[in-house]
Amino acid sequence: MTARALTCPACGAPVRVSAAGRSLSVLCSGCGATLDAATPELRLLTSQAADLAVPEIPLGTRAELDGTLWEVIGWLERERSDGSHRWQEYLLFNPWEGFCWLIDDDGFHLGTPIAVAPDAAGRTAILDGRDWHGTSRYDARVARAVGEFHWRIAVGDTVAVREYALGSRLLAAEVNGTEASWTLITPQPHGRIEALFGLSERAPPAEALPRLRELWPLHLGMAMAAMLAVLLIDATVPREEWVASTRLSVPIDGPTATTSIGPVTLPAGPHRIAIRVMDADRLDNQWIDLDYELVNRRTQASYPVDAVAEQYHGVDYDGPWSEGDRRPLRTMAAIPGGTYDLVIEATGRSWKPPRQIDISLGLPPGEQQIEIAVSRDGSFGANLFLAALALFLWPLTLAMFAAEVDDEDEDDW
Repeated sequence: MTARALTCPACGAPVRVSAAGRSLSVLCSGCGATLDAATPELRLLTSQAADLAVPEIPLGTRAELDGTLWEVIGWLERERSDGSHRWQEYLLFNPWEGFCWLIDDDGFHLGTPIAVAPDAAGRTAILDGRDWHGTSRYDARVARAVGEFHWRIAVGDTVAVREYALGSRLLAAEVNGTEASWTLITPQPHGRIEALFGLSERAPPAEALPRLRELWPLHLGMAMAAMLAVLLIDATVPREEWVASTRLSVPIDGPTATTSIGPVTLPAGPHRIAIRVMDADRLDNQWIDLDYELVNRRTQASYPVDAVAEQYHGVDYDGPWSEGDRRPLRTMAAIPGGTYDLVIEATGRSWKPPRQIDISLGLPPGEQQIEIAVSRDGSFGANLFLAALALFLWPLTLAMFAAEVDDEDEDDW
């Protein structure tokens, strides 16, 4: 590569032109003036008052990428027109290969110009028979620049950018008026560019949000595999076994009825105990308060729990209504092995709608026959639900973030 050494007509600083005959403009590193690289004397085009900057990779630096020796001849800093994001771009030149870009944006990326434009329509671009998904659309502005470029460049120049993704790669179209230039952007392995250009080591780049579109199906598959493992484990849990039951007559608006179920024998190890009212279907505007106490015959350790079997109905301004659970279920977890009695106290009460109170006065209390059964072991359905929720929460969160990214992009397109 042969460079042409000249001086800036504005400040006299040395100006180096590496791509003579191919570069159209040079930005002086001394004063920021824009010079016409197509003229032998570097005619002054614009006196620039923008802030000057020293690129991290100095102009003139050379490095070999994939067997080709490239030289850094230009540097610019760009930003979105709304000021939300900035990044840097280095223009690389080789006399036989032409130009390419080294983009410093949350890690280094190599930008290769595409000679034949992809077939782009709406949110899809087709290149080499593969569909690229549109991810964003915005305006990019040149904030600072130095060095030489193969187009007329000035600080403040703005182009419309459209980006399409396929995996970790991007297709970027820069539209200026009616002209569009396309670049294939490929992320570089962490540390590769730093080593080739002698830069200090950087922290690994953060994962970009658009990658969630690819990550969440993977996490969803992992969650499904974990859920299958949970179901297999649940299949090894002993099945539910009903071990005892009893029938009980409960006076309504009368004294408390008491009975017990036993013995309830549990083998060694912790067990799940379920107590269910099996038959209280004749409750009618009535309820039964049930106090259960599982008592170990040997140690007298007790485990209390309560329930209500109930049913109510009536008519109000909205029409007929009904509510209540005639067959409540209560469970106890981690009950040690042993021999137990289930002591039951049942108190019945009646409820009458206001219009029925007077005509019900003086009626003798009735009775309700109920059946109560006890089972052991089996799994907690709620535990399986919580396990499923925990396993799927992360991939579903990723999916929602990916959907939000798509929604935001949809607003831009």
